[in-house]
Amino acid sequence: MENDENKFGLKKTYKTNLKDAAWLIYAFLKKPKLYTIASHEAIGGTINKNIFYNGGSLIYNGGSLIYYGSMGWYCRNVEGGNYPKFFLALEDGEYNPDDVPKIPNSDILFYPKHTFTFNKKEFSETDVFDMLRNDQFALEGDSEIPKNQVIKFLGNKPLDPSRKKFNQYNCSFFENRNVLNPDVSDFLNIPNMVAIRYYFGFDDSDISHIQSNRIRIILIGVDKDGKNIAPENNLTVESNFLLQNSWPPPPPKRDT
Repeated sequence: MENDENKFGLKKTYKTNLKDAAWLIYAFLKKPKLYTIASHEAIGGTINKNIFYNGGSLIYNGGSLIYYGSMGWYCRNVEGGNYPKFFLALEDGEYNPDDVPKIPNSDILFYPKHTFTFNKKEFSETDVFDMLRNDQFALEGDSEIPKNQVIKFLGNKPLDPSRKKFNQYNCSFFENRNVLNPDVSDFLNIPNMVAIRYYFGFDDSDISHIQSNRIRIILIGVDKDGKNIAPENNLTVESNFLLQNSWPPPPPKRDT
């Protein structure tokens, strides 16, 4: 399974496969700074399915194309207290590729009550693959977090060895109004899915990610028992069981 030659780039689909998803998470864990976060803060979290609103349409605003969907904000809590240490705060948001939002729009956002770490000191890509196939945690739901608290946490993004922030932007966006494709709808309609589990990945294999967000988000469905819903076969074929390719980077061009 080991493969360091993956090239992701801009795709017109959010759908991905188990092999590529595992590669992204494995790449996150191989970075010493990010491994410290994964093992002491979080490698992912679990959110309610209904946070991913599905419906509506896109609009043009002053010549710019505005997309609507689910916006996750990278929050890192170094203050302690009741909030998780590293997590996504989510809202139903909008995304203008020409003017990527810097702070949330909603006064109240939602964050997972449950986040989880990765604690193996020695691991392979196969271990990550097995984690995606087998992770199971009790469902704990979500909590509300005010916008001003999210803004405080946005400034704590981790730095790479050159003291550069891993992400240029604060957000990760999944367009879910079927403008480019129906991928989010297909994902949300997976039978027996009641929640969504996200994992942090890493990708600097493509210039589009190096110049925007190197930390990537992988989504997988979760059943009522808190177990990941993974495809049984076609482990290298993109399917609606896993989503990736959130924006930024910018969305790919639409077919005309």
